[in-house]
Amino acid sequence: MSYNRTNQGTPIPLKLLKSVVVGWLITIIGASIISILLHAERITEEVIKPASVIILMLSAFITAIIAGNATTEKRTLMCLGGGVVYYGSLVGCNALFYDAQYEGLLGAVLTIMGCCLVAALLLSRQKHQRPAYVKRLRKS
Repeated sequence: MSYNRTNQGTPIPLKLLKSVVVGWLITIIGASIISILLHAERITEEVIKPASVIILMLSAFITAIIAGNATTEKRTLMCLGGGVVYYGSLVGCNALFYDAQYEGLLGAVLTIMGCCLVAALLLSRQKHQRPAYVKRLRKS
């Protein structure tokens, strides 16, 4: 019975924290690459918004994948939890550095939760699905 098992591994908040740290590393590296390219005049200023959305999607997706792989059960909940913690850290960072001037909160939360749901669907799929006729042949 699954409810009698004890959690022998690391605690869930620590798993979520590890995944968010990796997501933040991806965000910082992506922002650094964009700023270097912008400073070297390889890209124009119109590219900043689409590039930041791509970085947000990539880091949320990787965060959800790492959080989902940290456990064997309730992966969808862990993926969404990783996205919620990542989004909360982004909002907290915005409040800390930019005097709480929030812009695009709904778009960011929809983007992050969408990426987390896609990651959860990818993690919850069966690796090798057997056709129905093979199951019927073995019963005979």
